[in-house]
Amino acid sequence: QYLKFSTVTAPVEPPVVTPNNPMPWYDKAVAEIGVKEIRGSKHTPRIVEYHDATGLSANDDETAWCASFVSWALLKSGYKSLKTAWARDYTTYGTKLDKPVKGCIIVFERNSPGGDSHVTFYTGKDDGNKHLCVGGNQGNSVCIDGYSKKDVLAYRWPVK
Repeated sequence: QYLKFSTVTAPVEPPVVTPNNPMPWYDKAVAEIGVKEIRGSKHTPRIVEYHDATGLSANDDETAWCASFVSWALLKSGYKSLKTAWARDYTTYGTKLDKPVKGCIIVFERNSPGGDSHVTFYTGKDDGNKHLCVGGNQGNSVCIDGYSKKDVLAYRWPVK
């Protein structure tokens, strides 16, 4: 006779942010609010720097840069970065969360299933049906903007 064991999956508890468990990636992101693309043939050097944190080799501010921004913020804060310019790559990064918590990475689907994606950091606040997030390439700048909760692909917590 064999004993049957059931597998129970415990919910993932959101991390608690304390002085001993800070969010330096989030602080880096917030400090960048106001960085904007330059219209025309000139490019914002800071956005090009975000791209430098990836393997993309983009040297302009016209190339989609939300994931480059997330990669840069993680890298500059001493956390593991995927060093990718592809937002959807962050759906499997770090620790999976069942719900958003301030500072977590959120990956959103945009336009159509399997289509474009957007990656950003959660501010800890919602506006009706939207999560408010700080990220890059949001209206061609680093800013706080709202994204539909129904389009969430993943909530992830950064890892060292």
